[in-house]
Amino acid sequence: MDSGQDLGDGATVVITHRIRSGGTDAYEAWLKDIGPVCRRFTGHLDWQIIRPIPDLSGTYTVVHPIRHASAFGGMDVLRGTQTLRPEGPTIA
Repeated sequence: MDSGQDLGDGATVVITHRIRSGGTDAYEAWLKDIGPVCRRFTGHLDWQIIRPIPDLSGTYTVVHPIRHASAFGGMDVLRGTQTLRPEGPTIA
């Protein structure tokens, strides 16, 4: 479908984390901290969290669409979180 809008150089970043047994609470806390950091980045549009299926999967998927791929800065989002929780979430 063509909306008639110029979509520019937008992109969608998809990040997958496999959480170790017992690490879910720490990861959920990290998600609460990282949300405001992501929203401060230029070009942020939204983010969706796909949580694991209980007793079936330990995988979280974060989908983060951004308006301008050039403004994303690659790993700067992760660097910004180091001041929030230097030990980071418990991920495999």
